[in-house]
Parts: sequence; structure tokens; C-alpha cells
Amino acid sequence: MAIIALMEHELVRKRRGIGKKEFVHGVGLSQILGPSAVNTALFTGYRLYGTLGGLIAASAFMAPSLVLVLILSWLYFSYHAIPALQGAVAGHDTWCMRRLPSGSRLESAHTSHTMKSRIQTSWRPWMKEQRQLG
Repeated sequence: MAIIALMEHELVRKRRGIGKKEFVHGVGLSQILGPSAVNTALFTGYRLYGTLGGLIAASAFMAPSLVLVLILSWLYFSYHAIPALQGAVAGHDTWCMRRLPSGSRLESAHTSHTMKSRIQTSWRPWMKEQRQLG
């Protein structure tokens, strides 16, 4: 939602390319249809420059994320055999599993038995606090 505020500041207040009321209607429509920031970019691009403007605005909005994911994927699949990288990935798996809701089963194809026991041990104090609060 912060990016929508940035779009509003840039397109409505600073450049005055689109009216505030029309922008608010575009944001409302965007929230109905799915990923609101991408849809807002598509809407404002369309309203300012037509169909091509909408497609260019949405593509430009998504391009940095797409490029970053592609680079990280390429790096991972190119160098996944390096032990240090395997440790980082295993640590990420542990980090994700610690944030599961209480009562969830701690199972993963990538998680070893010892890692599961470490996670369960680290959850015990948190679960005890939750029971006392609830």
C-alpha cells in the first residue's frame, strides 16, 4: 500500500496527470481485481496514455521484482552445491518453520530430524506463553 501512496503523490499532486477522485476510483477498482499496486499502475497508465501506456506501466512496475527473482534463481541453481549456500537455505527453512501457527505439524521434505527437534525446543517457551495468555 505504500507504493500506492507514492503513486498518488507523484501522479496526482506533483505531476497533476490524473485527478484525485479518478485515482481513488482506480485504487478501489484495483483492490477488487487482485494485486492492487500492479492494477493501479495499469489503471493510471491506461488513463494517461491508453492501452499501450497501461501495459508499459504495469510491465515497468513488475520488471525489478522479476529481474531480481530471475537472478536469485539463476544463482541458486548454478551454485546450489556449495556447502555454505546449503547452510543458508537450511537456515531459511528453519526460520520459516518457526513462524508456523501453534499446533501446526513441523514437517518438511528438507528438514532433518535434528532440525525438527531444535525447532520444537525453541517453540516450547513461546507455546507456554501463548497458553498462559489464552
